[in-house]
Amino acid sequence: PATGNSDTPKPPRDGHGVLAPLLSSSTHIVANKTTYAYKTNIPRRDANTSKTGEWDCGGMTREWSDELLMDVYLPNKRGAFAKTPVLFHVHGGAWRVGDKSVAGWSFHYFLERGYAIVSSQYSFTCYGFEATEMNQDLSEAYDFMAAHATEWNIDLDRVTSIGDSAGGHLATWSAYTKTKSDGSAAFASAFNIYGPANFQKWDADGYTSGGSKGMPWECKPGKTLYFLTGGDCSDVKLLKISPSNYVATAVPTISFHGTMDSLVPIDLTYDLHDRLDDNGVDNLVIDVQLADHVLDFGFNGLPQQLLRYSLERLLSGGEVKDEKDPAGGFTGLWITFAILFGACLLYALMLRRVHMVNYKRRTNRMTAGPSGDLDLTVL
Repeated sequence: PATGNSDTPKPPRDGHGVLAPLLSSSTHIVANKTTYAYKTNIPRRDANTSKTGEWDCGGMTREWSDELLMDVYLPNKRGAFAKTPVLFHVHGGAWRVGDKSVAGWSFHYFLERGYAIVSSQYSFTCYGFEATEMNQDLSEAYDFMAAHATEWNIDLDRVTSIGDSAGGHLATWSAYTKTKSDGSAAFASAFNIYGPANFQKWDADGYTSGGSKGMPWECKPGKTLYFLTGGDCSDVKLLKISPSNYVATAVPTISFHGTMDSLVPIDLTYDLHDRLDDNGVDNLVIDVQLADHVLDFGFNGLPQQLLRYSLERLLSGGEVKDEKDPAGGFTGLWITFAILFGACLLYALMLRRVHMVNYKRRTNRMTAGPSGDLDLTVL
């Protein structure tokens, strides 16, 4: 497709102001946001000639546009950084919904601590684009950011790629494949939030048809994976769009995933990190016990706190190697069970309290009838 770049900031549009309340407090504004069109003149594809045959994205996604936009958040306080480190964010949404302003983790928290955030749109399957083209979009988004690095005073040696779900897949893939003009890795690290890393294993292990019943992950016409591959369900194409296929050029990686994820099985993440281990790449899996997909929503929740702590450690240059649990790896599980047991005990005590209160109320309402017997009809 014919493409071009524009430095002209775009005015706010409907649906792009989700984070506006998060960028200010009662006393100060923590960042300035500017929106750019980093890719323009994208030809619209004819549904009749599309490989996938899909075209209508529906009402839950952004409307078609011939340009892709990028939000740039520059913190007002740069902290101790001479140049500002960057979080290069890729939103989730099954490769067909969502937008650049949507994230489960808190933009505000990291902007307040002096990190810049660059969040870009990418092409969707429901407009006829496949995964390789999304990867190319994000490559061009990085190039646009790099071209403005001096103007924005950002540090291209400290860029972390981060995304959730579909965005986690694309962010990790970009981090492993994108290079600078000198051939070095464009990203310093990757933070994958429950994104699929191996599409071949996903299908081969039966997750698409048996493990996740009713989910659109089978590689056949009408399903998401079919659209992602452009209708080519060969192992070659499935591996081509899988981050786990690029561990030879991988950067330090943290994956954040729930052990009970019903959309993206955590085994895919374990597989990725086994391969990273085999290639000597620093990595860490934060497997949140009993958590499902989209576990990071809610600022005060335990998963979000774990995410913030680990992401801050990664951004600060701390080690991301897995420190083996001296208790045999079960400490986290025992803590989870202890919390659940305590919650169940508290719930039982509350029920007992409610039962006793109701019992006393019913007892007080008992009255004696004319014959002197208790009249229980009031119960």
